[in-house]
Amino acid sequence: MTVLPGLFKGATIVVTPETGPAEILDIIERHRVTVLFGAPALFQEIEKVLINHPDVGDCAVAGIPVDGKNIIVAFVVLSANETNSVEQLNTYLAHELPSAKVPQRYQLIEEIPRNPNGKILRQKLFELYTME
Repeated sequence: MTVLPGLFKGATIVVTPETGPAEILDIIERHRVTVLFGAPALFQEIEKVLINHPDVGDCAVAGIPVDGKNIIVAFVVLSANETNSVEQLNTYLAHELPSAKVPQRYQLIEEIPRNPNGKILRQKLFELYTME
């Protein structure tokens, strides 16, 4: 099966199976498409909500390829002396965001990789995720 993004306006994806005619799949929820192809605006929206949690000192969100598909992964630095669990963070985000925008996985790390200007180095996040 081959996915051909960008052929139509909106949130439509064309899937061509190995045999047989092409199928057109209309994705109703636009954010599902943005996760597939990477969307900094989507990641920033999730980060803005997550950073407002009192136990979160810093965070970054990225689309990470896992088992052939991209999933949303939240990288979280907890505030000093916090022992918050991933389940608590997930519950918080589930109350604040639509279900499709809640990260599928979380990774607690010591520091968010940033360049000297403070921009998140998402490639480093990919490397951190694959190390776990």
